[in-house]
Amino acid sequence: MSDYSFTYRNYSFSLDKAHDSVLYIKAGKTEFSLLITEEGHLLAWKDKCSLSDLAQDEELAQVLKAPFKKVVIGLIPDALTLVPLELVSEETTLEYARYLDVKAEDRVFAAKLNDENQIIYKLDHTVSDALSVKFDLKLTVPAYRGWLANLAKNDPANTSIFIDVSCDQVTMANFDAGKVRFFNSFKISDVNDILYYALFVANQLDIQPDYASLIVSGNFSASDFQKLSEFFKTVRYNDLKVVDVPMGVPSHQVLSLSALA
Repeated sequence: MSDYSFTYRNYSFSLDKAHDSVLYIKAGKTEFSLLITEEGHLLAWKDKCSLSDLAQDEELAQVLKAPFKKVVIGLIPDALTLVPLELVSEETTLEYARYLDVKAEDRVFAAKLNDENQIIYKLDHTVSDALSVKFDLKLTVPAYRGWLANLAKNDPANTSIFIDVSCDQVTMANFDAGKVRFFNSFKISDVNDILYYALFVANQLDIQPDYASLIVSGNFSASDFQKLSEFFKTVRYNDLKVVDVPMGVPSHQVLSLSALA
């Protein structure tokens, strides 16, 4: 049994049973969050840990070294671009990466995002360096691939803009006939930045805000709804659940983390 202080912990959770559980980690430039599930049920969740905890927190180390059945690590991009799969090759991947303004210390990743697109993205080396101390980076996936896939399966309206807030970034997506029409991430400092980018995306997609719905997940305060509601028809939390979440745990806050794939 671990003494680690989780944001939520099921009374039945034990590291002795880690071999039956899956560990999910979503990491950004300054922080990460983790979630443990067993057969689709949430066992434990920790929100907003410092990256330095990976090297310094001994109780966390006990959790991370447990023999989990599976470990999935989602990387939140500093910058990204999408490329149609038919245009992808080793040579073109390097060419497209140049548009991300990659610095010498950055790390570049490429992966299949969905049936139509490859995602090429960069990450600050501090994130990959911190993770590589504990994990094989071959376990990493794009943080929002599963989020997008689960949204697409639920018949999203083309006037809906999906938002996830995590690690001082807002990620936004829009769909047309169940296929990704828009997907990108932006740096933010407060709700005013979220509003700015939401209006920018609506304009790019030729969606009138008073006809649009913002469907929010992640670390988004209920007090910020009023700001966005002044401009958009509907603003609400995303009620989609990928795992069984108990009462008291805000399902919207663990959505993109539990959807890692």
